[in-house]
Amino acid sequence: MDQPINAFADDDLTAVDGVQGGVLDSMKLYESRLKVKTTIDRMQIDFQCCGSTSYKDWWNVGWWGVRWLDTNSREVIKTTLTA
Repeated sequence: MDQPINAFADDDLTAVDGVQGGVLDSMKLYESRLKVKTTIDRMQIDFQCCGSTSYKDWWNVGWWGVRWLDTNSREVIKTTLTA
């Protein structure tokens, strides 16, 4: 009898890593490329997500700055103080 396919088998981790890496690479182009921006915006709306694995992924994108942050947010203040 055939074994069921495990979508999370070790061999599939490289595919997941590839997708996450692709999202992170695209996030770096978010501000400068309209097609990338609209694709990421659509992905965030459709999948109700914010980054590759977390909203904190955006903090590792080089173009972001204070103008994009809620400087009154506890999480932003905490991250800024520990960075």
